Amino acid sequence: MSIIVIGKGRVPEESKAEGVIPAMIKVMEETSKEEGNEAYIFSRDLKDPLLFHFYEKYTSQEALDAHMGTAHLAEFIGAMGEAGITDTEVIVYETSSEKNMFGGE
Repeated sequence: MSIIVIGKGRVPEESKAEGVIPAMIKVMEETSKEEGNEAYIFSRDLKDPLLFHFYEKYTSQEALDAHMGTAHLAEFIGAMGEAGITDTEVIVYETSSEKNMFGGE
């Protein structure tokens, strides 16, 4: 089983978009060190440069719960609030199985 988190958020203006990138990099680096984290990725929307998407993958709900209590996540959430992030949507999926869509491992 894996826990997948998929989300998005919009910054109000271009200058804010450039300002959130260092905070995203920092939380990505710190989260990748956490036990049970398999992926933590941000991407900028190709059609809308004010929109950011994120993808997270954990080995268990306990790993996600532990992540939610970290200081680096609290710092990141604070930075996103200061940047005025809007249109935030975060969905958590619990998977029972997974396979490579194109074959292989």
